[in-house]
Amino acid sequence: MSPMPSLDVPGLEFVDISDKAMERRIVRKQDFRILPWVCVTYLLNYLDRVNLGNARTLNNDTPEDNIVVQLNLTGQRYNVAVALFFVPYVLMEFPSNILLKYFSPSRWIARIMVSWGIITICTAAVTTYGGLLAVRMVLGLAEAGFFPGMMMYLCFWYKPEERATRMAIFATSVSVAGAFGGVLATGISFLNKKAGLSGWQWLFILEGIPAVLVGIMVWFYLPDYPQTSSWLTPEERAFAVKRLGPYAPSMGDKHWDSDVAKKTLIDPWFWLFAAHYFLMTNSLNAFGYFAPTIVAALGYKGYEAQLLTVPPNVVAMVIVIGTCLHSDKTKERSRHILGALGFLATGYLLLAVVSQRGVRYFAICIIACTNAAVLPFVAYRTATVQGSTATALATGGMIAIANCGGISSPFLFPSSDFPMYSQGNWTIFAFLMAAALLTIYMWYKLGSHASYRTGERDDEGNMEVLDATPFDANDRKAEAQDRRNERLARKNPDRIQKQIDDLKAISAGGGKLSRHEEQLLEGLEKEVKGVRKARETLGDRAPSFHRGGRRDGDSGVLGKRRRNSAGSSTDEDVPEEVRRIPMPRDTPPPIPKEVLDQWYARRRARRNPNADAMREDMAKKEEAPKTEAPPVESQTVYEAKPVMRDLRQEAVSAFVPAAVQRKLNKGRGQGELTEPEEADRLEKEGNSKSTKEAAEAAEDTQQKSWTVTVEDTEDKDE
Repeated sequence: MSPMPSLDVPGLEFVDISDKAMERRIVRKQDFRILPWVCVTYLLNYLDRVNLGNARTLNNDTPEDNIVVQLNLTGQRYNVAVALFFVPYVLMEFPSNILLKYFSPSRWIARIMVSWGIITICTAAVTTYGGLLAVRMVLGLAEAGFFPGMMMYLCFWYKPEERATRMAIFATSVSVAGAFGGVLATGISFLNKKAGLSGWQWLFILEGIPAVLVGIMVWFYLPDYPQTSSWLTPEERAFAVKRLGPYAPSMGDKHWDSDVAKKTLIDPWFWLFAAHYFLMTNSLNAFGYFAPTIVAALGYKGYEAQLLTVPPNVVAMVIVIGTCLHSDKTKERSRHILGALGFLATGYLLLAVVSQRGVRYFAICIIACTNAAVLPFVAYRTATVQGSTATALATGGMIAIANCGGISSPFLFPSSDFPMYSQGNWTIFAFLMAAALLTIYMWYKLGSHASYRTGERDDEGNMEVLDATPFDANDRKAEAQDRRNERLARKNPDRIQKQIDDLKAISAGGGKLSRHEEQLLEGLEKEVKGVRKARETLGDRAPSFHRGGRRDGDSGVLGKRRRNSAGSSTDEDVPEEVRRIPMPRDTPPPIPKEVLDQWYARRRARRNPNADAMREDMAKKEEAPKTEAPPVESQTVYEAKPVMRDLRQEAVSAFVPAAVQRKLNKGRGQGELTEPEEADRLEKEGNSKSTKEAAEAAEDTQQKSWTVTVEDTEDKDE
């Protein structure tokens, strides 16, 4: 019997996980809250892990300032320094995952980041080869468990078919780190001999400080579990937990279950997955540590070699995200892993046999895409185990064993093999081919589905899969075609054919169709074919068209909705050919004119009972004979009287200064209000008149200036 999810969230038993809208909303919230932190932390992790490779080529145009000369990293010494990092790193991978569950993800990941940041800064103080080896071992101990911890952390939040895309998003930090690391190393190279430090010392200092600062922020801001997230509502928290299913690791699981751990370790698939991952990570480690060296072998020196590591990482970012997105969308893993392995093997084959500079650089762009195979594989592995203990052991143990490749891969590229490095390229090519064979075997035995296995086996010995609904492109096409058929079947083919016949009748009668009508006819013919084909495909499921009952419940013709059920309508005046057209239930037939007239008459009567009487009176008045009134003789007498104008007075009043005019207007109360004191003062000065005096003066002025007649005027000369 399948285990039930722990009820560690109130209301979990009442959650309906079929609500896809809520699921999308919750996943979107999780992405915005979790992925930025995961991406930044992994970027800093990768920068600190491979900065020794960047330091090796930094300032190599001035040998006295290069780390190889200052620390005497000749022969196999550099490879030993790289390999020693992985010894404690491998040993602490699995215990670190258990401690992550015990202390909580935010606390443990913050501890890892602050530790490696401090140790990276201390690397700048190294002055001997022995000191470098000691620092590298302590750094491996500090960083151990970060990558498997992130894999397990994502399992607390995301379903198996969602993990590859999220892993790709934060793993593209590797590509960003590779590109940014090259640019950063180039910029830091110009700090050589600043403050008495070499360029490689500045590199370790400036790449270690951000890890410490971000680690402190992770302690406070990284969400631990869906059950404890304050930015989710109680309903969303319950949904986020239940949607993961009973097999996902959870906050409520035991920190350690010995029985589960024993079953996981004795399972042959544990070792097979670990061997498979070991074969692939050799390619990942080889590119991380030796890409600048291989680029330098093409003939580029100093900052040019650093900058040329940027384009391969940009290409990898695009290909890795695209591969993982498609893998999650199709819920398929094996074919994506196989395709990526073949792609990577081609790159190493080109590096092994081709010496031309352009081809080799193209091959470097190919091998930068190693995560296109690694991430779907890790997501595939997390779906084969159940619970926190099994997930911690499966991811931590697999990655620990696989990182043994970090111990061996540095010795695949000895300095004596410069510049082709054929030995290392051929070896990794063989590893990738072996990984492809193992992928085919897993595909055959386990299937290729992305969901959880139940742990039980069917009659053929294969693991049963939860929600085993494999993606099939043909099924998707069939679903789309069914939706298209249902949409077309809702159209009435007889109505479309009627329009076609009308247009053809115009053409047959000697008329000429316009260009728009010709295009319409062509479109209707295609549409009616599609509609009929869709209805034939659906058969009995196709909607029928007939004349249904009225909406008010009475039998008869479907008519217009009425406020009351009084009266009925008929279709006696509807032409026979129109009446025979089948009509869907939601399309009313044409309403006879008599029925409409009666309805409008009733409405008018309800609104104005006296309207009919008023209308009759108006009609009688309009019908009454009109009598013409006799013309009226005009009694108007016009008298002309000359008007004399005083032009002198007009001229004087027209040219009054503006200041004087404003004062006069103010005294008359025009233009603005005047205070009583101000009005008294203006009156004393003679610039203001009382209302009565002002009216008389205005009237006198008007009579004298404008309406002066001959009788009222005397000649002043007399």
